[in-house]
Amino acid sequence: GHKETQHQVLHIRVLRADGLKKVDTVGWADGYVVIKANGTKVGKTKIKKNKKAPVWDETFDVDIHHGHVDLTFELYDWNAIAKHVFLGMVKIDANEAAAHYDHHNVKFELQKNPSLKEKKNRHVQGNLYLSFAVMTDQEALEDSHRELADTISEFETIQKSSRLQNLQRRLSVST
Repeated sequence: GHKETQHQVLHIRVLRADGLKKVDTVGWADGYVVIKANGTKVGKTKIKKNKKAPVWDETFDVDIHHGHVDLTFELYDWNAIAKHVFLGMVKIDANEAAAHYDHHNVKFELQKNPSLKEKKNRHVQGNLYLSFAVMTDQEALEDSHRELADTISEFETIQKSSRLQNLQRRLSVST
């Protein structure tokens, strides 16, 4: 078939986390996620400050070469001075990931990192929510354009509604 020859992209959405452990004495974790494919860092999310249940909702694209990708998602608590605290990881090998393709909002329990000392793993608790979709390059491109278009129309809607409110305010003043 023609489709197999097209380059495929795994579209990963890092949605959110919950049930995280309170690491600091003050407030909640400043959580961020590092994404790795076959051990190579492909990206990281923004830092969500002081959130018990951080929401990132960020998309990352990973090339699928011959269908074998080991994905790792490592969650950390960002610290300005001290070392960033490990909060858990989710490891999905390619075959497992294949089972989650075209699934949305899949819940994964955060796991300890076996290569870390126990002391470093002591804060691991909670869940990470991910979505997966497989697309060809073309589809991925169209999808990101669509997302951009959605963002723009959302913005325009907000602008319109605030203009409307101003109008209503002016009208109520004049009556």
